[in-house]
Amino acid sequence: MNNNISSTTIISKNDTILNKSDIPTKFDLNQIKLVYGNLYILCNQNDIENATNDILSLNDVFIEAHKICKESPKRTIKENNMHFTVRQINGTNVFNFIRFSPLTKTGKIQKHPVILHFNISENFFGELYYSQNSTVDKVRITIWKKDDCYEIVAKNINNELAVNTIYTFDIETGKKIKIFDIKE
Repeated sequence: MNNNISSTTIISKNDTILNKSDIPTKFDLNQIKLVYGNLYILCNQNDIENATNDILSLNDVFIEAHKICKESPKRTIKENNMHFTVRQINGTNVFNFIRFSPLTKTGKIQKHPVILHFNISENFFGELYYSQNSTVDKVRITIWKKDDCYEIVAKNINNELAVNTIYTFDIETGKKIKIFDIKE
């Protein structure tokens, strides 16, 4: 099976044909690959600057999350901790990549057609969900602090990312435990 996608079209899971130019994104779609039915690319040199700036912008989210919930880990992302090439951590290939889910089952453009997956370390990773206008609309970050796992979800409110929810997990059951919700 040829995993290279045509330079102008993408065929989605439901066989809808979409021109790459119809996908709202600031990232280059020319290196897109079909892997297990999903569309992926590694960040190319032109995309690395955009991805780096967006990932670094999460530092404000960490500061806010720690102010809200003191037990959430204090973290800072540094540019030299970001890796845009495949590397091995404990025998697993880890890298930052972009996933495209451009269409819904009915053939409409998704609310978040582009997702940037990042891995700072095996204990610190997440996703940035891009809206149709290429802005970061939602973020999900997972951080391990010793034996405790935290998930921070931030959403774009008035053009700024703001912490929406913070979760921890019951180690024995794996159930999510909400420790902060902006609605409550």
